[in-house]
Amino acid sequence: MLNQKLSAKEAMELMEELNRYPVGSIYFSNRDKKYSISFYYDSLEGEVGKRKTYTRKSKEELIPLRTKFLTELYYEKLALRKQRENIEVLKSVLPERLLKEDIKCEKTVNEAVDGYLAFHKQRVKFKTHESEKFYAKHVKKWLGDKKVCDLKGIDFQYLLNNVAQGKDGKRASEKTVKAVKGCYSRTIEFCKNNGWITLNEMHELLDKVSMPMTARKDKNAKYLPMEEMGAVLNALKDNRRYYLIVKILLLTGMRGQEIFALEKCDLLSHKEMLNIRQALEEREKKTLHDRKYVLGDTKNEESERYAPAIKEVFNCFRELEEMQVEKGWRQKAYEHGNGNLAIIDSNGQIVDKTAFNRNLGLYLERRGFQKKLTLHMPRHCYTTYLKLLGADVENVEFSLGHTINGVRGEYLADLTPDYVKLLIPKIKEMSEHIRKKEELAG
Repeated sequence: MLNQKLSAKEAMELMEELNRYPVGSIYFSNRDKKYSISFYYDSLEGEVGKRKTYTRKSKEELIPLRTKFLTELYYEKLALRKQRENIEVLKSVLPERLLKEDIKCEKTVNEAVDGYLAFHKQRVKFKTHESEKFYAKHVKKWLGDKKVCDLKGIDFQYLLNNVAQGKDGKRASEKTVKAVKGCYSRTIEFCKNNGWITLNEMHELLDKVSMPMTARKDKNAKYLPMEEMGAVLNALKDNRRYYLIVKILLLTGMRGQEIFALEKCDLLSHKEMLNIRQALEEREKKTLHDRKYVLGDTKNEESERYAPAIKEVFNCFRELEEMQVEKGWRQKAYEHGNGNLAIIDSNGQIVDKTAFNRNLGLYLERRGFQKKLTLHMPRHCYTTYLKLLGADVENVEFSLGHTINGVRGEYLADLTPDYVKLLIPKIKEMSEHIRKKEELAG
């Protein structure tokens, strides 16, 4: 709709519409460390002085959001005005019983969700779409039979309240509720983009919803104190492959999908770092013989980075390679065209991260560990241990592939000599602490 041509009169009206409302106040919230803008507008139904708020990390994003909202609102008003003009014309030539001024969307929420998911699948990675399908089930369960035209703002709150109830007497996690909230919002936006509801109706359905009470966050769910990590590593020593991979993850902060996508050329021992430039990507299996994972892009632009790596890390890679050669895995890898990968499975194929994660947890469970270990937990431990040892927070975040104060990946080439070199001594210190905890656990 935004691409349609406006007459000179309509373009002037749009400018007047943008200038008619006060710009609004921009303010900073110390609680969530974000900027917000609040402004007023008149709705499609003629309600005067309705309030709209946007919140973003950057102040510069707010004014364009206000402009976009008011511009879209103007186009909606313009379309509504032209629709009414057409109806007036039709009234003069058609019987009144054939006219319907209020055209309602007869589609159900189930149909809207299915349409949205089909659209979503074409735009995202397979794993992202699978997650969206999972959260969409909640929307269908609680609102599926309702017609889109009959939805009210309270239905959104009803959905979130029921999702938050969880099951078996345990409230759902905040992450789950927020994910369902996002899925529903995107479905309603899809309805608006298809012309099933107006922009104003979309905001009426999505505004003024509150997050219900969810399960208390378990702050230690993804983190192990150093004593416990020492005990885990000690228990893993009987399975050298598990031990070496967990140790590498712990000393580099890599994600599971990153370590299994490393190629031999990415192990830059002479520079004391690893080149993280790709990651495993989960794909849809169309036949039983398809592999679940393929090599793909990193999680985001910032994740393409250099990770500091001390000598112990390269020793772990060296021992892993010796094991793979001795067991005949490396030869199989060459036969399958995977000879360049640093870590392969027993068939010489790309490692199935899901299966590895599950088997790692089961291995420790059989040895009496109550707390589950995942491939992602060493990353959280890396972050926490380094910060506790006094490492510079920004250097740690750069090594993890996080965005800091708007600094993006293209600047990392200049920063690499600094943050890698500065972190190496701290990682060595961390490694020594972990080694002592391992010995105590033994």
